[in-house]
Amino acid sequence: MKQSFKTSKLYYGFPIFILGYQDQNFGHNITTCSSSYSLGDWLVIGIGAEENAAEQIKHYQKFTVNIPDENLILEMEQAGFISHREKLKHLEIDYEISERTQAPILEDCPVVLDCQVDRIIEEDGICHIFAKIIERLANPELLDDKGHFQNDRFAPTYFMGDGHQRVYRYLDDRVDPMGSFIKKARKRMARTELPERLETERLVLRVRTVADAEDIFDYASRPEVSYPASFPPVKTLEDEIYYLEHILPERNEKDNLPAGYGIVVKGTDTIIGSVDFNHRHEDDVLEIGYTLHPDYWGRGYVPEAARALIDLGFKDLGLHKIELTCFGYNIQSQRVAEKLGFTLEARIRDRKDVQGNRCDSLIYGLLRSEWEWNI
Repeated sequence: MKQSFKTSKLYYGFPIFILGYQDQNFGHNITTCSSSYSLGDWLVIGIGAEENAAEQIKHYQKFTVNIPDENLILEMEQAGFISHREKLKHLEIDYEISERTQAPILEDCPVVLDCQVDRIIEEDGICHIFAKIIERLANPELLDDKGHFQNDRFAPTYFMGDGHQRVYRYLDDRVDPMGSFIKKARKRMARTELPERLETERLVLRVRTVADAEDIFDYASRPEVSYPASFPPVKTLEDEIYYLEHILPERNEKDNLPAGYGIVVKGTDTIIGSVDFNHRHEDDVLEIGYTLHPDYWGRGYVPEAARALIDLGFKDLGLHKIELTCFGYNIQSQRVAEKLGFTLEARIRDRKDVQGNRCDSLIYGLLRSEWEWNI
């Protein structure tokens, strides 16, 4: 149970910055601040109403926010403790004057914001200064080739504490893109929530094991099955066993793919084909693929099995879209895609198949909204 505590103030982590401004007494000046937040092109800072910085910013209506890293920690602290002096000259800090705000831009601060005051609200001895950011400046090494800010290369110092003690905190090297944890959770769910067995009207879809290797080898070794499915014929039974024991599970683990199923006709226990999500394009976009023994072609088994996996993907895995690819000469697969409600989205001309033959590659897609419309 949490415990109440009393304090005159609580700083729960704010980046320290050096406020630059024009000064009627000293020409230009600086002071250290920590209270601020920024949304879009707006910035709000808080400084004591009786401080010289507040008086000067009220007069000139412009300022710079100079954000240092820990290399400038001494000067940053001195700028906060020294008062009523020309700090820039006293601390021997290199700076230039902003053309936009005529406020100092500190050379050793990696990031600087040029700001124009919009309004000031004074409350309980604090000036809350609302300003528009009119320009953002950064050292070149903090920008990539496209001019995008590289967050992992910037490490401002943070100010934390309460009325009893205040401290500086520093960033470490850990960086995770926003949304990455949700994506990882979705991927884990996608791999763990598939049932081991599904049933359709005529088929059983079940997880394949090494015990099925001989049945799978019977069709995976046939050129008429393997080449249209984009893999060479399996040469030996040992190769198929190795694939089931190592290649397939390692690929699924690496790409965060569900295990997929072998296709079995009800009343038997022989694997006659497979249906899988074999490629992840995005966290909620998977590609479906299938194979079938030639002895069972023409019976509608592939659409029946694929439809069951598609339903599972949208219902249980929360997918937004399922894609399907096949070669232009694979008429059977095109008919399956059309029967399942997929839309032909692209025809990539003159690709090479596994044998090195030039052929079109067709990309089909089925959106969740389209699937919902047809169920």
